[in-house]
Amino acid sequence: MAGRIRNCLLLLIVCLSLCAASVDRLQPGDFMPGLSGQSLSGKPVTLPPGDAGFVLVFSFSHASAGDSRQWIEHSTAAGNPDVYQAIELQSAPLLVRGMAVAGIKSATPASQRDHTILLYKDEATWKARLGVTSDKYAYVLCIDKAGRI
Repeated sequence: MAGRIRNCLLLLIVCLSLCAASVDRLQPGDFMPGLSGQSLSGKPVTLPPGDAGFVLVFSFSHASAGDSRQWIEHSTAAGNPDVYQAIELQSAPLLVRGMAVAGIKSATPASQRDHTILLYKDEATWKARLGVTSDKYAYVLCIDKAGRI
C-alpha cells in the first residue's frame, strides 16, 4: 500500500512539473494574458484595461531600470498615452523589498506612478511568456485596442 501511495505521489509531482513548465511564449496576434498588481500609488491595477491600446514594459531586475525608463520615455514621446511598467519583485529578498519599492517610487515621476505595477508572483511564468534571456533588459509588449499583442 505504501509503495502504491509513493508511486501516485511521484506521478502527481511529475504531472505538476510538466504543467508548470508548459507556458507558451507570447506571439504577435496572441491575446494579452490578464495581469493584476498594485500600482506605486497604492491602487489596484488590472491589465488589459478594457478597450484601449497600451504599451507594457516589463522589468525583472534593477539592472533593467535604465532600459525601462528609455522605453517609457520614447513610447510616451511617440504619442502612446497609456504606457504601463510592470516591475517583478518576486525574487527580491523580503528584507530588501521595502527599500526597493521606496527607491522605485523616488525614481518614478508622480505622473507615472498609477501606471507602474508592482508584481510579487508569477515571475517564472512571465519570463517564459516573454522569452526572457537576461534580466538586464526591459521587455516590451504593444497591445492593440482588441487586447492583442
